[in-house]
Amino acid sequence: MKVKELFQKHRKLFIAAIIGVVVVFGVFKFIASQPANVLSYISPKFEGYNGYGTVSYNSDQVTKKIESILLTKNGISQNDAEAIINDHVPTKFLTDIKEASKLADAKKQLDSVKVSFNKDSKLSNGDTVKLTVDATKDLPIKGGTKAFKVSGLKKTESYTLKDVMGNYRPTFSGIDGYGELKSNKKSGAHLSVDPDKSLKNGDQVKVKLSSDYRYVQLNKGHVLSGSDHVNFKVTGLTPVSDITDWAKLKSDILADVQSEHESGEISKYDVKSMATYVSVADNYYPNFGSDEAYRKVPASAKYVSFVTVVKITETAGIGTPNVTYRNYGYNDLPYYDGKLHTENPNQLKYSKFFGFSAKTEQAAISDFKASHSNARELKL
Repeated sequence: MKVKELFQKHRKLFIAAIIGVVVVFGVFKFIASQPANVLSYISPKFEGYNGYGTVSYNSDQVTKKIESILLTKNGISQNDAEAIINDHVPTKFLTDIKEASKLADAKKQLDSVKVSFNKDSKLSNGDTVKLTVDATKDLPIKGGTKAFKVSGLKKTESYTLKDVMGNYRPTFSGIDGYGELKSNKKSGAHLSVDPDKSLKNGDQVKVKLSSDYRYVQLNKGHVLSGSDHVNFKVTGLTPVSDITDWAKLKSDILADVQSEHESGEISKYDVKSMATYVSVADNYYPNFGSDEAYRKVPASAKYVSFVTVVKITETAGIGTPNVTYRNYGYNDLPYYDGKLHTENPNQLKYSKFFGFSAKTEQAAISDFKASHSNARELKL
């Protein structure tokens, strides 16, 4: 009776308390049903140097939080969820189809959630970056965007190309038109020179700071100021005309041609020198019996091939003259110590002549160029 009397006496208070409990329960249920806002768990981290800074966030912690929410929302207990997050998957999720399905659904949902910055590199103090959580509306994760102000990046120091180059200047060696860059240990891996082969006097080469060097320096807070390259003119290459007595070589060749085409009673020959071409290679092409000629040649040597197109007109009796063009010369003469070595030219001669008998001068030239791609005409 006392309880009943007490209830009657404080009926409104009891009803209000019950309603309050119901409301509170409803509020908690409503809140629990709302998508979780993971933006509040995200902490950006700015690193590097001003103007070149980067940003990241506590991705491991955030991923675990999202994973925990998705697992429990898919009907997995908190204890099991923690075990799964720590890579200790309970056996039932491997053997029970229903439990395995819950895990698979949570995994699929986790893969669909994306967290990203609108800009994550080349940042400066004072910049604003925006982080976005991208999640579909059917997920218990709330999508959204949050802005952060960049701060804490370290101050950079500048350097110039001249600081790196010092007194370095590229030097060149070889034959004009076929020259190359001399190796220079002072340049190290810091500088590149382009082009570095097939050079001729007067060419421009670009000395450039390597991207790898700039990257390493940037990681130390050192930033290049000014241009990353400078041009230099190629000089010091030996003109082709100066490497040997070309006139004598050509004269010797024509003497051989004349001796092979002496006029007789039946056939008359007219021999005329036409264009002369030269080519330079890094290696020689071995011919039968030619090894002895190269035995003492240094590894740094270049190899020069030289031909003169000879027009040969043969007239037999009163018949129509037969005109052919042939390439006569020497193959792979060694060039080193600033000199073309012709001590043993007969060991290097292409058995009488290069190639075949052509019908035109241009055809003969093309035949030589087919096997000597960098061939150039030599004016004598």
